[in-house]
Amino acid sequence: MEELRNFPTDLDYHSPYFQDSMETDILWSFPSECLEICIPDGDPPIRQRTAFARYRGDNGPIWPDQSAREENIHKRLIGFFKSAANSSPGTDLTARSGRCYQHKIRERQRRVKLGQSYSDLHAMLPPGSKASKNAIVQIAAAYVRRLEGSKAELRRRNDELMTMLRERNERAETAKIRVCVSNPSSKIDSMIGALRCLKGMNVGARTVRARFDGAELAATIDVQTKVRLIYHVVLV
Repeated sequence: MEELRNFPTDLDYHSPYFQDSMETDILWSFPSECLEICIPDGDPPIRQRTAFARYRGDNGPIWPDQSAREENIHKRLIGFFKSAANSSPGTDLTARSGRCYQHKIRERQRRVKLGQSYSDLHAMLPPGSKASKNAIVQIAAAYVRRLEGSKAELRRRNDELMTMLRERNERAETAKIRVCVSNPSSKIDSMIGALRCLKGMNVGARTVRARFDGAELAATIDVQTKVRLIYHVVLV
């Protein structure tokens, strides 16, 4: 700056002295921020060559729409504050923690019930069965299949026994018993007495045919038995 104060003011700007001074002494004494020297009107300014380009605002990044972006931010802020005002502080946190706690309780109860079910199933298996869950399920499945096979075999055997019983009943000996009651005091009581007599003999009646003729009660009873029977019973 001291050199600028001592700079002569009556020089001709187009003289060789001025040009040499500008190229040697003056330009080297100026700060690096000075890129040009203003010359009186009439001559173009002398610019110093530099590797840096002047900043221009129009060369900056192009944003889509500044007003629309600001409006969206404002809307977001307004919506955020509205939601914060509507919900009391700590409500969401309490609700979430409550739901999480209930979920943990239900999961714990489910696991307890599942473990109890495995224990009950293991108790029903044959002695010496493994206690692991996979082993319990596999052994239980095999055991159920064996029980189903035994059930089918028992059902088949039962059908065979029923068939044999029906054939035996068809081949059983049958006999007829004739009951005669003279001058009965009560015909119904006489018939009941005859059936009680057969029951005492362990004889089952299959059919009963009765006939009331005046003062006599005549009845024929078909029975199924293998013992020798008295074919004619007279009740007085």
